[in-house]
Amino acid sequence: MKKEQGVTNNFKAGDFMDDKEDKKDEISYADVYVFVDESGSITEHYEKDRYFIICLIFTKNNVKLNRAFRGENVKLAKKYPKLGKMLGQNKEIKGSDMTEPQKHELYQTMVEKYGDLFEIGIIIFDNKYAAAQGPLVKARCFNYLIQEYMGSCFRNECRFFDRKHTFCQNIIFLIDERNVKTNEKNYLGAYLTGHLNTFDPVCMDSITVTYMDSKKNALIQFADYVANTFFRNMKRIKESGKNIKLLRRNLCGRKIFGYPQDYDIHISTDL
Repeated sequence: MKKEQGVTNNFKAGDFMDDKEDKKDEISYADVYVFVDESGSITEHYEKDRYFIICLIFTKNNVKLNRAFRGENVKLAKKYPKLGKMLGQNKEIKGSDMTEPQKHELYQTMVEKYGDLFEIGIIIFDNKYAAAQGPLVKARCFNYLIQEYMGSCFRNECRFFDRKHTFCQNIIFLIDERNVKTNEKNYLGAYLTGHLNTFDPVCMDSITVTYMDSKKNALIQFADYVANTFFRNMKRIKESGKNIKLLRRNLCGRKIFGYPQDYDIHISTDL
């Protein structure tokens, strides 16, 4: 592979490991890990930015899924010098900096080879609704959308939710911290605990929420890729449809959670 000047792209699958990953960690299969990122923004100016997308990656084996995603990401970095430069300099590649055909190479392997390890949750929020409601506090809206998704789609559709016993042992959220103010970081954990651990439980023990830099967590990066693909599809950007068709195989219940209504009808696989 041709190298760009000043950049060495001799990446290995073990490069850019999460800071706290330990191959010897025991995995509790009663626990569900949820990696979250978003694309777009919540805004009253819906004429310019109509949709806000949240992606949730669910898994019970975060170590194995993490290793698989990093390995596929490194393959892209080796194949495409521009992406390799980003990964080398920034420790991550943003979904918005990739083409959909580039993502397709990664998605295809992740779905076909590792699809049993994860499911995808997609929330689409219509900013036209936000404009009609007056000023919205983004953090509260984000928290509400997560709570609504977990209480409905996760509970009823996700194959990692133990419907026989109607609970998970623990639910661990890891969320990109970019757009969250420091004084708002404690709200989501308390909010979800009140709704999903106390009043309408889906979790037996605890719900924990950790905000972190996506550079330090590969699966938050995975959520970023997928959120960006759905965001592009809602904007009818060419070549996103092929990826939507592929990713839909791993959607919880093969459904999209739209707010304030179902946005499945807006998704196109023909682009």
